[in-house]
Amino acid sequence: MTTNKNSSSILGSVFIGVMLISLVGFALLIVGLYELADSGRTVSSLVQT
Repeated sequence: MTTNKNSSSILGSVFIGVMLISLVGFALLIVGLYELADSGRTVSSLVQT
């Protein structure tokens, strides 16, 4: 019984960690795109170079 609770607890912690890392990654991507737009470059011109 206790191993089942520990497994679900670990799985829940891993899921929360993955979600947090994903959210931080998306936030950094959005900030990076805004910085590119402020500098006058676009994503398409970045890919072409």
